[in-house]
Amino acid sequence: MNNRFGVCAAVVFACSGSALAQYGSINSLAEAPYWFADYFGESNLTITNNGLAGVRVEDRNFINSGFANRHHFALAVGGVPYRFQTNQSFKFECDVVITGPGRTEAGIWHGTAPFFPNSANADTGQFMVRPPATQTGAEIAAFGGRMPFFSSNQPENAGMPAAARDTTFHLTFIYNADVSPRTYQYGVNGVFTPLKIEGIDTAGFLPDSLLGVFVQGPNWFGPTDEHPRGDVDVQFTNLSIMIPAPASLALLGLGGLTALRRRR
Repeated sequence: MNNRFGVCAAVVFACSGSALAQYGSINSLAEAPYWFADYFGESNLTITNNGLAGVRVEDRNFINSGFANRHHFALAVGGVPYRFQTNQSFKFECDVVITGPGRTEAGIWHGTAPFFPNSANADTGQFMVRPPATQTGAEIAAFGGRMPFFSSNQPENAGMPAAARDTTFHLTFIYNADVSPRTYQYGVNGVFTPLKIEGIDTAGFLPDSLLGVFVQGPNWFGPTDEHPRGDVDVQFTNLSIMIPAPASLALLGLGGLTALRRRR
């Protein structure tokens, strides 16, 4: 099989003692409901926030007209968002399942938000799962902010799992600040993209960036939309943040390259 993803490289991660000290204080999720809101007061929003153990977002019974509500959650220390700096490598993982019938997208977000929980002047990107709907096809993708673009619908990403409802996806987002230029990598269910270099700023992401998960839906295009405006129901579990040891990051790059060569 012509698989361009370095799947075997995922097993080389380790976490140093200093890494545990640095991120070990992260113990909660800070909420930013209605990051933007086309249905503010026109739906029933329920958030069950259990911190790093998981968060569930139910947004139901939409009325009147609108496109979507979007809700953000940031990794936090005692409820205060943790601000990541450009020279900090990290590996962030979570499980996500989308079960509501609405046209929903959900996943990881990253970037600056100086007025969090308000979205004013935010510069963020996303790594998201979007199950299929009538007017928009299934896709797992990353784009926006300082996050390099990738789409599961590109031919070179044919080995990436397909987005679906009622299916748990394990997302991994890796940032390596110990190389120049700094690199990013995305993984879904243990299948990883090649290393990517940020096209906007190869020096890395902006200082004081936030990191977490988000939900957006029902992404409704109005009365002529062939897809029904259904409820949004998304659950994240098993959120984890660590810094891989520098040696492991180097091995990841080598392992990915080795996997690519073997499949050519």
